[in-house]
Amino acid sequence: MDEMTTVALVPEGTTIDRALNLGNGGLGGSDMREIAALLARAYPEAVLVVELPLWRPEDPGIRETDLSVAISGDEIYSVRPLNSGPNLVERTLRLADPSFMYNAFILEPKVNLVAELVFPNLLKSGQVVVKGVLVGAYDGEGFVLASSRH
Repeated sequence: MDEMTTVALVPEGTTIDRALNLGNGGLGGSDMREIAALLARAYPEAVLVVELPLWRPEDPGIRETDLSVAISGDEIYSVRPLNSGPNLVERTLRLADPSFMYNAFILEPKVNLVAELVFPNLLKSGQVVVKGVLVGAYDGEGFVLASSRH
């Protein structure tokens, strides 16, 4: 992602001064439904991949879930096409706690991401294109979206 644009996704009415202070909360919390809709509109052909840093492969029920969970070594991700509807995209966004290491990736895939999710290999081989990265900010009450200009 050589050329990127960055935007803060914060609650309506947040001032620019508050939006530039990424380390503090007190914003009231972003509207996840609105963020899900925004991502679906901006990237209709892409896949949302949410990192689940508190989940482990040996956790009970991980493999039986309906959340499209992908396991890569000790890492767990939830994978959801952004055109799968706002409720499912919102549910996927909410799987991780935005106040703790929140990372989500917007990928344009050329392979089935659930079947083979090893990001470095996929990126190096050109099997996915990173269209955006969504990270938690504002003590979990907002996000920053970095998007590829291409």
